[in-house]
Amino acid sequence: MAEPLRPIFVLSSFIVLTGCGSTELEDHNRMLMARAQQLEADNESLELRAAACEEELAAVEPDVEEGEGELSIGASPCGVSVLPADVVIDLDEDAEQALREQLRIWISGEGMPGLDPSRGTLFAKSEDDAGRSPPHPTWVGRNAERACGTHQKWLRAHALRLLARHAPAELGSDLRCSENVCCYDAPMEYSSSGTFVFAPADGGHWTLRAVVEIADNRTMGDEWVDAERAWVTEQLAGQVRGRCAGEPTIAW
Repeated sequence: MAEPLRPIFVLSSFIVLTGCGSTELEDHNRMLMARAQQLEADNESLELRAAACEEELAAVEPDVEEGEGELSIGASPCGVSVLPADVVIDLDEDAEQALREQLRIWISGEGMPGLDPSRGTLFAKSEDDAGRSPPHPTWVGRNAERACGTHQKWLRAHALRLLARHAPAELGSDLRCSENVCCYDAPMEYSSSGTFVFAPADGGHWTLRAVVEIADNRTMGDEWVDAERAWVTEQLAGQVRGRCAGEPTIAW
């Protein structure tokens, strides 16, 4: 992957002219001082932009580097009660193993699942177990959508980052795949479980069908968790039959 852009720092040398109280020379000096201040502000702006670029690149790159911990992907079942019935597909053992191997490749940083632009990718998340009092940004609250267009690409990057974070065996989050669904449990307080649905496509490829996050680590109590799960279930059921307007029916 290409190195992120780095700011180019401009060093400005200037001479302050002196004279016998000349207004023209004083104006010239003020102009040079203003230019130096502007160059300094421009450099600070470039530093901020470079930092923002690095954060954006980090957001789409898997957090697991080669050789950093063993990737553990099990074969035990995922809970699918929140998912619409027709997104879960029965796969034979060979296809399930193929999906697990493909997931291992993706979270190691090689390639990514495809997207179906017409169908979009379903997304729903419960309110987060934020661990702090309001006010909260909107991303902490409940969110659901049929991700289309650019949002669909961003959701794929987000999904790969989550999967990579929970893949190392030492985390104990129990990343696993069964049928066409992969998932991990909430490994600790203030965390959420993740469920990811992949649809088989032509040529042995897969597309990302759905992404679900639920703060079900139970620190908020069973009643709260059950209410959040019910809301996520309702949102996914309402989205499953829709389409993304104006998008082609292809696996991309």
